[in-house]
Amino acid sequence: MIYKLILMSLVGGAIGWLTNIIAIKLLFRPLQPVNLLFFKVQGLIPKRRVAIVHSVAEVIEKELLDMEQIFDSMIEKIDKQAILEKLEVRIVEALVSNLPSLMQAFSSSIERYVHEIIEQKGEALLNEAAEHMLHKVVTEVSVAELVEGRLLSYDVEKIESIILQLSKTELVQIERLGGILGLIVGFVQGLLVLYVM
Repeated sequence: MIYKLILMSLVGGAIGWLTNIIAIKLLFRPLQPVNLLFFKVQGLIPKRRVAIVHSVAEVIEKELLDMEQIFDSMIEKIDKQAILEKLEVRIVEALVSNLPSLMQAFSSSIERYVHEIIEQKGEALLNEAAEHMLHKVVTEVSVAELVEGRLLSYDVEKIESIILQLSKTELVQIERLGGILGLIVGFVQGLLVLYVM
């Protein structure tokens, strides 16, 4: 009698474990629709790939990546003084190299003048240019479109690989939980069969 209870529990555990393994596999497989009698079967992710990718891209844009925050962080980390020094060198080079030969005598005056302008207004001009670029990026660049385009460029196997890589531990836990729940259900069924009937 106890052997029947143990056997039913083990069978229930095996069924629970196997059904969860199959369910996880069916998230991705089959990649293409397959006709089974009156049903068409296709993995959930391949079937709804476009909608899933669109949703993921929207969540990333709205919840994870704020373009303004990214741009502000970049601006904070750049060495503005180094940029201004390079800018000054480039402007002076461009002006002096394009001066007519009669004006070459004024090159040191031009260099001092450019240096004074950069010293006085350089940082404000750089900040203004950064703000303009930020506005342009925020209004014209869609993180969701970038992410969606990138994800749609992957084949389904690559997406499967990414998802499995991200959630491997959790999926194994789901398989085990299926076995545990199946074991419990099998045990309860065994009790019902043995003691109620």
